[in-house]
Amino acid sequence: MKLPESYLTSLFFIYLSFGIIVGVAFTMLVPLLIPIPENLITAFAIMSVVAGILLGCLNYFVCKQFIRFCTEKFKKVLTQVRIGDYSARALYQGTDIIGAFTNALNHTIAELEEKDRISKQDLLTGLPNRFALEEYFRRLELIKEQQTLYFVDMDRFKSINDQYGHSAGDKVLQEVAVRLRQFDAKTQSRSYRYGGDEFVIISDSYSSEASLQEDLDKIFSDPVIVDGVSFPLSWSVGSQTFVPGTADIEEVLIQADSLMYVEKAKTR
Repeated sequence: MKLPESYLTSLFFIYLSFGIIVGVAFTMLVPLLIPIPENLITAFAIMSVVAGILLGCLNYFVCKQFIRFCTEKFKKVLTQVRIGDYSARALYQGTDIIGAFTNALNHTIAELEEKDRISKQDLLTGLPNRFALEEYFRRLELIKEQQTLYFVDMDRFKSINDQYGHSAGDKVLQEVAVRLRQFDAKTQSRSYRYGGDEFVIISDSYSSEASLQEDLDKIFSDPVIVDGVSFPLSWSVGSQTFVPGTADIEEVLIQADSLMYVEKAKTR
């Protein structure tokens, strides 16, 4: 629905007309209830109409300010949504038309939030995916604190798929994701599934790959058991330190990925 561009002008004339009608009605009804001297009838009529006009103008001003107040609040919410903050909600409560609009707006934002969450979540593991990684990388630009991106690749994972099938491989990846979430909770890091058996960890807590590897070894010291088969886990890691706002995510990923393959070559 599109409001006419001159709706405020139309609203003004509606309230003005309403005020005049109230003033005229007041002029006609009051003398029936309260006797008014003949010499004051004209002055009373003029004052009643003027009072009605002032009442209409006052109602228009209050209504205009209320509309402006509501639209500014809705505008702020929509601005937050536009930049990707789907936690934004309009806070007006009521059963009137503004309340109904607020409920509809919040319901729409909630649906967008859920779709956004699904689009940024890896369906197999439940970890954030590459889209979520790119979004977090952009948010880091506001922090501008040095971070390190670790490109992590499981060693000899292909042999699990080849020997035991992709179903077993999927279950191993799901358990890896469970442990990475435990790892994140303990180290304040952020883990993402980049694709296949590749994962990305972003953290400002580690001074070297060796210290990261040490903590990973603790989390993954126990093998993954799938259908009675034990799968020991090992990793190859490549890292790249960067300052948000001064580096492109693709360049950082390429550098970390290249260093990871150098490490992986040593395990073959």
